[in-house]
Amino acid sequence: MNNRDIIDAIVTGCARELFALHDTELTAAEEVHEPHDYVTVIGFYGESMRGALGLGIDRRIVTRILEQYADTNHFPVGAEDFVGETANQLVGRVKNRLLAYGVEFGIALPMVLRGIEVHLAKSTSEVWPYRFSSTEGAITVWFDARIEPGVVLEHSEGPTDTIACEGEVTMF
Repeated sequence: MNNRDIIDAIVTGCARELFALHDTELTAAEEVHEPHDYVTVIGFYGESMRGALGLGIDRRIVTRILEQYADTNHFPVGAEDFVGETANQLVGRVKNRLLAYGVEFGIALPMVLRGIEVHLAKSTSEVWPYRFSSTEGAITVWFDARIEPGVVLEHSEGPTDTIACEGEVTMF
């Protein structure tokens, strides 16, 4: 598998896993659903890879998920906060999976874009869109990666006890 195949599998797997936690099944979609109601972008930076992960999501999906948790939240969560945190969790999952390939990077704060329409360019050598559909609407994730020349992602069998599991709290 080449770098693109590995990242494709990681990003699509992480997106499906994350949204499954919210009872939202994602299936691959070929058609473009733009513009999305909510768009958020979160940057990442490291020695071997840097770039951004973007998330476009339809309002019906966000509304249904927030309604699902309305009775369990001790404080109200706004749609934009939810979308930003979802992108944060998604890039965190991707980061955890890439650690097994020797890639380490830091993560910036998510930025939710409001009041604009974002249309993604077609897939390029650095920007890879992943389109999904669900019963409530569409989701697009894009991974905009600048991989340093000569970096080849190879899975290493190293200790995984230092990697925090998703949802786990770490203090240092």
